[in-house]
Amino acid sequence: MILEQLLLGIMVVAVTLLLLPFLLVMAGVGAAMLLWFVVSATVLGALIFWVVFPGTYGLAILLLVLVIGLLLVDRQTRHGAP
Repeated sequence: MILEQLLLGIMVVAVTLLLLPFLLVMAGVGAAMLLWFVVSATVLGALIFWVVFPGTYGLAILLLVLVIGLLLVDRQTRHGAP
């Protein structure tokens, strides 16, 4: 009985160690895809703002920088960075 549990534990550790690099790569790909969607949504929002208000280039850029800055500050405060 103890030998069976020991073998099961060794198999679980072996499978975990084999799958860990794959899972880390997939998490990185998922993060890259999420970043791509956020960037494309931001660019699309800026384009729509520019079409609706064509004479306010400075305000559009200011709002875009403000939104990106607020997102970065929010991300740093969530992770507890100083």
